[in-house]
Parts: sequence; structure tokens; C-alpha cells
Amino acid sequence: MKLLLCDDHELFVDALAFALRQHGDDVTVTSSPHVAEARAALQRFDVCVMDLHFPDGDGLTATRQLTSRSTRVLVLSGEASGALARRALQAGASGILRKDRPLADVVTAIERVALGELLVDRDVVRTDVAPRFALTRRERQQLELMTRGLSTYAIAREMQISYNTARSHAQSILQKLGVHTRLDAVRVALRQGLVMGQGAGLSQPARTGNPT
Repeated sequence: MKLLLCDDHELFVDALAFALRQHGDDVTVTSSPHVAEARAALQRFDVCVMDLHFPDGDGLTATRQLTSRSTRVLVLSGEASGALARRALQAGASGILRKDRPLADVVTAIERVALGELLVDRDVVRTDVAPRFALTRRERQQLELMTRGLSTYAIAREMQISYNTARSHAQSILQKLGVHTRLDAVRVALRQGLVMGQGAGLSQPARTGNPT
């Protein structure tokens, strides 16, 4: 993969760049979001790993510019805030991850973002779960399975319900979230912290397709 790392913490970014190059990735490093924007204007990157706070710029502003050029962005944050996660995703980021995660988690997150997945570190959003969506317990369970990319048939099997019941749950979820597609429901779920993933602090995969 062709990767762009934008972070002004030298020790962190050097260690991450080394780990990624060991995987065979082509890595470009910069400590300025303005330089990152300029580099992305000249060449295409698969993923940019973007810090948020810089002396000379703003990571979210740079994220908007990079995603407008079809570069996927994984935002790193030292903060734990659902509001911050929403701003990052609204800026076009494909994911947000706590900066204090092990390098292996960051590398895995980059790979998932490159594959077109959406992810949010559960520790970023667990302090700010939106209460206004009146989902039932079963609807929340189904929504979490949707974020993992399961089809309606697979969800029915997992929840031990009929296919028609799973479809009814899905339609209710879309209506309550005010969206029209499964992908939009997944985006809202991740932005609002409505589901909590399992594993190494990350939400489970949410493919950009729309399986039925």
C-alpha cells in the first residue's frame, strides 16, 4: 500500500513508519497537515494516518481535503469523545483510533480502512453514547451484526430468528435512524456510538457494500 503518515510526534511516527515498511508498504511521513494536503494533490495514497492537533494546522481540515481527493483517512486521537468521533467521520474519515493503542492495532486499523471498512475505537465513543435513538435490545443486537457486514440471512441465523423478522428489524432500524440504506445505518451507528465492537478495542468490520 501507498501510505501517508501525518503526525508531529517523531518517536511515534518513526516507529509506525518502520512497522509499516516491514510489511512492505510504501510510506511517506510528514509533520504538517499542509504538507500532507500538498503531497496528496501530487500523488495518490491509499490511506493517510492523520493526527488531530498541530502547531501549524488542523487535522480535521486536512482530512476534508484528503478525502475529497479519494484518500481514505484514519484519524488518531488522544481524546475519548463521541463528539470528536462524529466530527472526524463527518469530515470524511474512514475511522478513528485512540493514539495510545499498540502499534499492531494501528497497523491492523490501517489495513481495514484500506479495504473500505469503517471503524471507531470503542473507547473513543463509550463516554458519549447518544440516547435519542429508541432502539430495542434486539434492534441494537441486529445493528451490531450489520456493522460486522453480515447479510440479513446470516443475521437471522445468528439471532435465531426468521428471515422476515430480521428484515422487519432492519426496516425499523432504518426508520428510527432516519436513513434509507444499511450502509447509512452503519455510518450513523459508528458516528453515534450506538454499537460497541469486540476484540482489540475496535468496532467490528463494516463493509462499504450493501449485502442483503
